[in-house]
Amino acid sequence: DEYRDTEVPHFSLRVTANGAKSYVLYLRWPGSRVPTRRTVADAIKVSLAEARRIARDWLALVEKGTDPREQARREAEAVARERAITFKALAEDFISEDLAGKRRGPRDAQEIMREIVPRWGKLPATSITAGHVLELAKELRDKPATGRLILSHIKRIFAWALHEHDKVHGNRYGLKENPAVAISPKRVFGEKKPRQRTLDDDELRALLVACREVPYPVGPCVELLLHTACRREEIAQAQWSEYDATSHTLVVPPSRFKSDVEHRVPLSQDAATLIESLPRHAGPYIFTTTSGKKPINGWSNAKKEIDYLMVRELGYDPEHWVFHDLRHVVRTRMAALGIDDKIAEMILGHAKRGMERIYNEHKYQKEIRSAYEIW
Repeated sequence: DEYRDTEVPHFSLRVTANGAKSYVLYLRWPGSRVPTRRTVADAIKVSLAEARRIARDWLALVEKGTDPREQARREAEAVARERAITFKALAEDFISEDLAGKRRGPRDAQEIMREIVPRWGKLPATSITAGHVLELAKELRDKPATGRLILSHIKRIFAWALHEHDKVHGNRYGLKENPAVAISPKRVFGEKKPRQRTLDDDELRALLVACREVPYPVGPCVELLLHTACRREEIAQAQWSEYDATSHTLVVPPSRFKSDVEHRVPLSQDAATLIESLPRHAGPYIFTTTSGKKPINGWSNAKKEIDYLMVRELGYDPEHWVFHDLRHVVRTRMAALGIDDKIAEMILGHAKRGMERIYNEHKYQKEIRSAYEIW
């Protein structure tokens, strides 16, 4: 028997001879020439109100020429696809497609794989919520610098993924929003304070002793950082082809310089002598443990070794410092030596300001070399 509904057209309750009850729709479905019945829901398990809602949804789809079964199949595939895309897969896509070729790409990739993927790697990318992000950020609260960096990586990964589309599935990763966008680093980690650590005379002397005791490539590399005030990777990834032995100039290419421009470093005689005393390998890199095939790495262990030697030299454990602080050291000492602020800022690789940036094309190479010699 079949009992037609008075509210929803083509909708009825069907009761079989053995007493089974189901809600059905009887109409001509898209792609079919004759009307047929389709079960909407089991009348024992689903209320009449809910069955009517489903029936109305189906009728709306049919009105648009869409078969509800096909729609359900596509939705199920989308859910399965989203679940199949883990955060690890998303992160790997981001690294290979967005970070490739960027100056900080290798370091960013290492941080993502070390700090984020172990926590979320197996989760579906679409399941990551603001709660997950906040929980991870709070875990890093005692390391605010790392925490800010990781939060920035998370925001970038999801922002990139939201803009990745294809013609078949729309959003490639099935994401609806960026779960990290509302998480404020200031509220989680507090006000960001610029580092002001420099080294006093005793610490600087101890560092030089350590650099000259630690063997190649670490010791000479760190000493060259102190000579030049360059950023760590600008020196650590230097290649022999970037060094001009005639002019004693090291050229940092745009791919490795923060401002994405070429940075020329007119070395002092001491710095040039240091470079020219280093072993030459078949590979291109100056500082290497792989015969020049790859640049130096393992900086955490290198820092521990230098710290140990500094403590031995000083007789006490100095305040924590990082390699980037050597730029503060050089800038501060140059100011004390009376070197012009403009020249000292250019040594740090800071761009000219205002109209001078537009009209003044002078490179100040002689002045910078003189400042290096004084330092």
